[in-house]
Amino acid sequence: MEQAIDLDGIQTRIAQRNHKNKIASMDMLVCLAKKKYLLCDAKFNCSNVSNISKKEIKDKVSYSRSLVLSEEFIPINISYLLFREKVLTPTAYNKLKRLFDNRPSVEFCNAKAFFLLMKE
Repeated sequence: MEQAIDLDGIQTRIAQRNHKNKIASMDMLVCLAKKKYLLCDAKFNCSNVSNISKKEIKDKVSYSRSLVLSEEFIPINISYLLFREKVLTPTAYNKLKRLFDNRPSVEFCNAKAFFLLMKE
């Protein structure tokens, strides 16, 4: 991982500058090698994965990608949802996989596992 960008912070500044309501975005854009990036959303306040909305996540991914207007950067087609370790039980993980139709475009992990993944 080369750099992480706070998309929520950027979106807040855009909304303030334009005097509009903030549009929901993913929490973080992670810049990787070779001008690739991926998107992450931290769900650390989530205590039950049943509260996760597939449409909300899809809308956040779509809007977040629109914020990166440069053709120089290539989005990796995997978005990460990060949970507290005690929330992401095997049952919760399987429920999320079913919610997102077992598509590999959305991954679920805890912050520690994500950090280790980014160190590779």
